[in-house]
Amino acid sequence: LFKCCGGNNYTDYDGGKIQDELKNAPNNTRYPPSCCETYKDTKADLDACTKTKDNAKIKLVPGCGQEFWNQMKSHVNVVIGFGVTILFVEIVGVIIACMLIRNMDYEHVA
Repeated sequence: LFKCCGGNNYTDYDGGKIQDELKNAPNNTRYPPSCCETYKDTKADLDACTKTKDNAKIKLVPGCGQEFWNQMKSHVNVVIGFGVTILFVEIVGVIIACMLIRNMDYEHVA
């Protein structure tokens, strides 16, 4: 769905527990394949990209947080429509609940 790398960018994979896990991977990578612009190119390009920090193609891939907001902005009508629909359903539910309470026979409740 998203073509992105890390929460902010490729630097999220520098150091820490994630970097240790990637180094222990079978092909000794520094970055996951999604961080490479050449993700669908040849295996040699992909291997070279995931093993080095100096690859310019890694720096071109946006972070997933930014990519998420870009998708939200490009589909703002759908997001607003979904929110309005949920709001409408909630209001109808409150109205029905109020009508049911108003029509309750309190003498038979106790």
